[in-house]
Amino acid sequence: MDEQLLTRLNNFTTRHTSHHRPIALVTSGGTAADLEVNAVRFLDNFSTGLRGACAVEQFLKRGYAVIHLKRVGSVSPFGRLVENQVGEGGGRLGFESIGELFDCGEDGGIDLDGDFGFNRTKSGQAKSADPWLYSTESNATNSVDEIYSTSKSKKTYGELSLNPRLTHSRVLQSTVRSYNNILQQGLMITITFRTVDDYLQKLQVCCEAINTAGSLGLIYLAAAVSDFYIPRDKKAVHKIQSRDYGLKKTDSRNTAQVVAADNTLTIILYPVPKVMSTLRDEWCPNAFVISFKLETDSTILRQKAVMAMQRYGVHLVIGNELKTRYEKVFILSRSGAGNNDDESNNKECENELPDGFSVIEITSASSTATHSSSKVDALEDATVEYIVRQHFYYISTKVDATQPNMSSVELFAQTTAEAEKNHQARLHASYRKLQKEKLKSRMFELVWNIGGSALGVAISYGLARMLQQRQQIS
Repeated sequence: MDEQLLTRLNNFTTRHTSHHRPIALVTSGGTAADLEVNAVRFLDNFSTGLRGACAVEQFLKRGYAVIHLKRVGSVSPFGRLVENQVGEGGGRLGFESIGELFDCGEDGGIDLDGDFGFNRTKSGQAKSADPWLYSTESNATNSVDEIYSTSKSKKTYGELSLNPRLTHSRVLQSTVRSYNNILQQGLMITITFRTVDDYLQKLQVCCEAINTAGSLGLIYLAAAVSDFYIPRDKKAVHKIQSRDYGLKKTDSRNTAQVVAADNTLTIILYPVPKVMSTLRDEWCPNAFVISFKLETDSTILRQKAVMAMQRYGVHLVIGNELKTRYEKVFILSRSGAGNNDDESNNKECENELPDGFSVIEITSASSTATHSSSKVDALEDATVEYIVRQHFYYISTKVDATQPNMSSVELFAQTTAEAEKNHQARLHASYRKLQKEKLKSRMFELVWNIGGSALGVAISYGLARMLQQRQQIS
């Protein structure tokens, strides 16, 4: 593991814990399962990381510091808001949406093939299909067009500039300001993964780092982890051939991929190691852990949620069905674990649960936010709000099993005091390291100066001797 990453994580967790700030580890995106060591083909899932990205924003909004463990190329917090403003419906930039970034002129481009990129006004005049481009109609009443019509007319041919509709967008300005404040305060670290092995390795490192925070730590496991993969010693080293060409093979290992005589490929997949028990018992035993379950059958979903809580001892399980995953979720918890009696639980669901468990259904309508850009944002806002309440109840009641006589307040004070001590020790160590580097740099500079002076003296002496010898010869 990268030592620099370990140092960053440890500095991050100790600094924020010493300031009594809760820390959330949020995982998002899907994991890839490579079929070869030198991977050309791999198995993947449809997860985009949207829910995790929304959750990161919500935790930051509520004062948490966040470690974001995300899939490479998945949805990014804050960046997704910019994409939604700039891009097309899917939030990605396409050819037709380039005008959203730049003022491409009144015509919006060149008609390369008939009506390509254009639609027509009633008068038959070409009009850009890109809604962000300026209207070419003479009777346009759009206020932004009117405001910037003067500056637009002053543009020289071929000049590009950012579209004023973007530069004056309240959503973009608010997003950039929020992101800038987060960077300045050092409230977020982003760590990327791609494969199952990479994810599990980095998950362990992140959990061990967040263990410093004790009950202030929260683990939000929103990543879609593969259930099956191929271990490294079972993978083909090189690309799997589409058929048996009779070529000489350099890899003699017994792999999990077999190409039959009829050119069909058989792949043996192995179950991904379950690390939840290790996470709860060893990596971060005092953290508040939330896991996710996604199914297509609601009955199986509730049963697996109960099994996860019974088997691994997680504090909450968020269940969602595939078709309605962006509209509603249900959260399974143990009865009495900070649940409010006035919350409207789904009684039909509770009747299907064993004793000692309770469930609450949360929908996008449950959000109390004054404005949300989408149902996903509203749903995640309500979900994280409920989770934060449960987490703070957990902090207030957490008792260390090794010190049963210590109250939750005393345990919290001890945790933050230890974090403060470690934080100060790291600061002193960094200071001493910096001083040593400065001293080393000065020593090198001094050596070079002395060496340069000595070399100059030697050269001068040598030149003087040569001149004297020439004078004596002449």
